[in-house]
Amino acid sequence: MSAIPFREAEPLLQPRPRVRHRASDEPAAAPRRRKIVRRKASVVGPAFVVFSMSFLVAYTGSILLGNAVAEQAKFSARRAATRSEFARAEVDRLQAHIDRTTSLRSVENWASARGMTSAFRPALEAGH
Repeated sequence: MSAIPFREAEPLLQPRPRVRHRASDEPAAAPRRRKIVRRKASVVGPAFVVFSMSFLVAYTGSILLGNAVAEQAKFSARRAATRSEFARAEVDRLQAHIDRTTSLRSVENWASARGMTSAFRPALEAGH
């Protein structure tokens, strides 16, 4: 036998022993860098602002356009009413002219001015 004691072979991977050191024994380590985590609010914020502004512009534009169209319709209605009044007055004037020219008295006056006599005139004068 030999003077060196026999030791069995150690496994290749051994767990490291966990030894707790005191804070004063450890060297000062560099602080860990943390990942910068963006909040969802900061990611959603710019998109929300863009959406809000575009909605506001579209809403304001549609309001102004609607008001302009309504004013144009009112102006057209007023102009149509005025034209309608003038047309009615003209129709009334023409109707009065037609009534005057087609009445029995005006036709007799026109015929007598051109030397025509009525076939019924002697009977009317005789009183029958």
